[in-house]
Amino acid sequence: MATIVGIKTVLDALATQTATTLGSTIGNRGKVFVSTLPDKPTNAIAILATGGPVSRVGDPLRGYTVQCLVRNTSYTSGLADAQKIFDDFDGSYHILSTIKFRIEPTTLIGVHYLDSNNRHVFPLNFVVRGVFKLSN
Repeated sequence: MATIVGIKTVLDALATQTATTLGSTIGNRGKVFVSTLPDKPTNAIAILATGGPVSRVGDPLRGYTVQCLVRNTSYTSGLADAQKIFDDFDGSYHILSTIKFRIEPTTLIGVHYLDSNNRHVFPLNFVVRGVFKLSN
């Protein structure tokens, strides 16, 4: 039987996959963070929960949105990391040992902004659908 899992499980799974895709690690020594984008390291990635649509009672397809912020001092390197993440997540099904879900982009790459320290930040927005815990 499959049951719906919480957003933290999905955020952790997406962070792990992002770190693997970019050859990085999660947390203090790495550059991929869950639910925060600290000032350091300079080049960093955040996976954030951003809400989602209200689902109807009994609707088997649940969805919520996540945002990935890619920050880099170099426009070219930041865009390249954002593209790798976008390509990895675009319309893919993820079946991990305990959960499965589908993630779809809601925006394209391109729009970015400079933070207060003049670093490029590329926001990527996705909707996560059909998140279920797998059991025997």
